[in-house]
Amino acid sequence: MTTCLFVWDDDICWEENLRKELLPANIAVRGVESVERLIQQQNSFGKGDGLIVSAEQLKKNGINLKELCENLTMPVFLLASEKDVMQEIEAFASGVSDYFIREQDMRVVVARISARIVSEELSSVEGKKTVTIDESIHTVTVGDDRVVMTKLEFLVFRRLYREFGNVVSREVLYREIWSDRQSQSMRVVDTVVKRLRKLLKETQLVIVSKYKLGYLLQAEEK
Repeated sequence: MTTCLFVWDDDICWEENLRKELLPANIAVRGVESVERLIQQQNSFGKGDGLIVSAEQLKKNGINLKELCENLTMPVFLLASEKDVMQEIEAFASGVSDYFIREQDMRVVVARISARIVSEELSSVEGKKTVTIDESIHTVTVGDDRVVMTKLEFLVFRRLYREFGNVVSREVLYREIWSDRQSQSMRVVDTVVKRLRKLLKETQLVIVSKYKLGYLLQAEEK
């Protein structure tokens, strides 16, 4: 399942720029017409999904930011038209995960969004250990175990992590991660997975092969 960032804003150009910048991170951007409908349907969304809502939309529709954060299980990001210290303080007090200015460098926005919505706790790991992903330095922390990866190892792990417990085919991994690189044999996927298994050996996570299907990331069975 691809991570999805929902955007409730009238600025189509800003939304389109965000969509282009998030594409390499495999994060889709989808506009929403009302947060009420988003709240009603949120159980069908993925664990790493999030919402960016503009301060203008909240004011125009009479939506209370604190209540919105309380009613959504996904992280909420507030988008403001200009820097306002009091508004920023109130936003964080209301429970937002981050606060952005419309004219802010989009690369900074993307980096902060990516770091927030992919750093989620995996309750599936027997409820004992948490998994935290640091995109900036290609590092995965499982409980107290810190695993440093190469860029390719990290990209494969992140893709499997987002489908935790579900099979991801070798073809999908190859197409999404090696698409902009020089043509190579699909065996490179197996090679990177083999290295990842060694890196994860001391954690509670294992990568399982499913014959003719692909790979899945799951908690180690005791």
